[in-house]
Amino acid sequence: MRRRSRLLPRGVAATLLSSLLAVTPAAQTPEVPAPVTRPTARQITVVGEVKILEVDTSRGPVNVAWTAFGPDIAVFDPAFPEGLYAIRDQLGERTDRVQAVALSHGSATSLEPPLAEWFAGTVVEDMGGPRAHPAALEVDGELAITRGGVRMVLRSARDLAAPGPALVAHLDQAGMLFAGALGNAPETLDGVPDAGGWRRWADDWSRTVYARVLPMRGSVQRPSWLLKLRHELDAALIAEQSAASRLGSLRGARVALEIDPSDRSPLRILTRPLDDALRQRLAALSPRVMIVEARNRDDARQHAATVHAADASFCDAEFLAAAPELRWIQAWSAGVERYLAVDALREPDHLVLTNMRAMSGAPIADHAFGMLLSLTRSLAAHRDAQTRSAWDRSAGRIHEELAGRTLLVLGLGGIGTACAERGHGFGMRVLAVDVRLEPKPEQVERIVLPDQLDTVLPEADVVMVCVPLTDQTRNLLDARRLALMPRGALLINVARGRVVDTEALLAALDSGRLAGAGLDVTEPEPLPEDHPLWLRKDVVITPHVAGRSQGTDEREAELFVENVRRFVSGEPLLNVVDKQAGY
Repeated sequence: MRRRSRLLPRGVAATLLSSLLAVTPAAQTPEVPAPVTRPTARQITVVGEVKILEVDTSRGPVNVAWTAFGPDIAVFDPAFPEGLYAIRDQLGERTDRVQAVALSHGSATSLEPPLAEWFAGTVVEDMGGPRAHPAALEVDGELAITRGGVRMVLRSARDLAAPGPALVAHLDQAGMLFAGALGNAPETLDGVPDAGGWRRWADDWSRTVYARVLPMRGSVQRPSWLLKLRHELDAALIAEQSAASRLGSLRGARVALEIDPSDRSPLRILTRPLDDALRQRLAALSPRVMIVEARNRDDARQHAATVHAADASFCDAEFLAAAPELRWIQAWSAGVERYLAVDALREPDHLVLTNMRAMSGAPIADHAFGMLLSLTRSLAAHRDAQTRSAWDRSAGRIHEELAGRTLLVLGLGGIGTACAERGHGFGMRVLAVDVRLEPKPEQVERIVLPDQLDTVLPEADVVMVCVPLTDQTRNLLDARRLALMPRGALLINVARGRVVDTEALLAALDSGRLAGAGLDVTEPEPLPEDHPLWLRKDVVITPHVAGRSQGTDEREAELFVENVRRFVSGEPLLNVVDKQAGY
């Protein structure tokens, strides 16, 4: 996907700056441009030290403004070339030069030599593109120009456009905000809004009460124009976040690598071997994307010194020590405890770790309920009878309904939420334990914090374990807590084996406290051949395969492609792991 939110076509600025170069002493003699029909100013407004013209052009009414800085003038939103001619006509025979140009749009190629001489002074580039003019001033952050008691502030909006900066300007004394370029916001490319940066700027501007706001088109207006824009940006930002959230989580989203728009050097991304389709999708994102594929850790170490992003499976201590340029690490699983066990990955703040949380929520929840139904409908026992060709209606000891039972979900991430939705669909009463009480899914009756787990375990006919493995969740369900569950309750674990104390689980099954368990994960894992869990008819075991599905593979590939696009564009990554929390 292409970089979004270009304010105006790149050729506009390139043409303008090429023209500016043509008037410098060292430049070649420019071709004489064709004359331009000079527009007549329809209205003149004076706000403080600022003069504003409303000029009728072929593109409709255009605002043009200027203010004096001693012997020079500053021009805002000049709408080349008509706006400059209109200002020149207002000044008559005065010899003022342009000291700075802000928010310019249009082309300077039609300027006749007398008018082109105005550009002998400093020119502030506004819309990106090549910086061809020797006197061009690159603004990054904020630049203040003060002349004759008037202060003009140019503010860079570099994060809103590529490859160069965009500018907005305001005059403190005049209470005037020049926000002409915002007339395009929230402009989209590929149908995807890029409103976040615009929204931040509009929020900043709106904190100042300006006497006037100068939009790109139409009349000079009061701040209500800016407030309207903010509402439009809010809607676009919500749409942008919604689109992103369909791929992954925005919680903790952050930029892994600050991108210099003028830098075109490759960004090397180290991956496991990819299929042709995924390789082509990644290559199409940007000329800067360079995929480096490694078959194993030994192969990966040969590339460590030059890579900027890497598959987490390669990132042991030795690899990290040899990878000074590394900024982003992608885990292809939801659980990341084995990666966070590496101090060199967990501690440095500059290493951003992302995972695949929520990518396999649907199939894991399906699997959890498959195991639950196998237990409540004694499907395993009937399967055994089938292998004996026995019509045995007495096989199994449990034939229960789910409707009306209480399901307790431990962890309301992507997997837990999907389990809660399915439990509600079966007519179950759903409770949950999570580190956050909000937002509460409508299918969940009540959420409690982890320190209140003991208060809800006695209500749970079924407990589904969906929490990540952290120091706080290791052996979360020990003998004491398993004893708090109602007699005959069922336990389903689709998280990590070490969240449940295996010896305590066996004891609870032996005593009848638990009527059965479904385990896609175990401790130890893989489960040894002689482990007593294998022989139990009240336990359903699968070899950590709950997350496998074609849909999971497709979602993971989609998330990876989007994160690569975000990485090379300098945008916040999705599914960022809080390395201190462990998920």
